[in-house]
Order: sequence, then structure tokens, then C-alpha cells
Amino acid sequence: MSVNSREKGKRGEREFAKLCRKYGYDARRSQQYAGGVDSADVVGLPGIHVEVKLRDVITEGNKLAFMRQAIRDSAGSGNLPIVAHKENYRQWFVTMRMQDFVRMYALAADCNEIIDGVTKEIHTITMTAEAWFAVYQEWHSSEELKKVEHIRFGRRLKKGRATK
Repeated sequence: MSVNSREKGKRGEREFAKLCRKYGYDARRSQQYAGGVDSADVVGLPGIHVEVKLRDVITEGNKLAFMRQAIRDSAGSGNLPIVAHKENYRQWFVTMRMQDFVRMYALAADCNEIIDGVTKEIHTITMTAEAWFAVYQEWHSSEELKKVEHIRFGRRLKKGRATK
């Protein structure tokens, strides 16, 4: 990888971290050195593994390859893999697996049913970063609420009360 490519990658990571901070998340560029669970490009979005790509042109084939990398690097972390990408002089987009988006959207919309299904084929959805952050913020709020309710329910059980 050339010095210019590395610098462009770092710049993209800093730009996306800045966008995350705009939406209220304490995100920063991580200092990864090798692939794997701890190798997200940007950290600070709870529950999300972020792979950042800044390119002159990004094709559908590129998005699929980037998504495969994010899936591989996030394996075992329990975090949802996403790819934040931007072509030069354009807006930020986020690509993620369709099954993850449906799960996230269902929780954000407070739906009772979640469509599930595992397939080896990767189906993706791409949206503007602004649209993604709207869904993510709702999802993250619902995840935090579930944790709090789980803790409260556990305390009630210990006291012998299982009613709300």
C-alpha cells in the first residue's frame, strides 16, 4: 500500500469519526495494526464494527468486497459490521448486510417480529450516512433500554417479585 493510499485511508477514518461525533457519538479513529476483532477503523459506535473506505470511485463489486472484509474482521466481536464509504467530493454512505438492517430497523421501530434467516450469500443495503444514523440512534436507544430493563427485572426476581 502506498503512502498516499494510507494517508487517504487515515483521512477517511478521521472524516467519518467527525461525522459520528456530529451525531453525538464519542467516535475516534482506532489504531489497528492487523485484521481481526479489534481492527475496526473507527470506534465509538456501540455494537457496530466500522470499516471505512474513501475512494475515487466505488463500484457494487467494491462494496461487496468491503462488506466481506468487515464481516471477517468483526467475527467473534458480537458487533454488526458496516462499511462507511465515500467517493471523492460526495456524501458518506453506509452499507450493511440486509439481515442486520432488518433486525436493527425492527428494533428501532419497536416491531414485535424480526425477520431472521442466515444465508451464505451476502445481501446488502446502502443508504446515506444520515439515514443510517437515524436508524442506528433508535436501535442503540432500544438496546440500552433492553439492558436497563433486563437488569431491573433481574433485581425484581432476586427480591422475589417478577411483576413489573
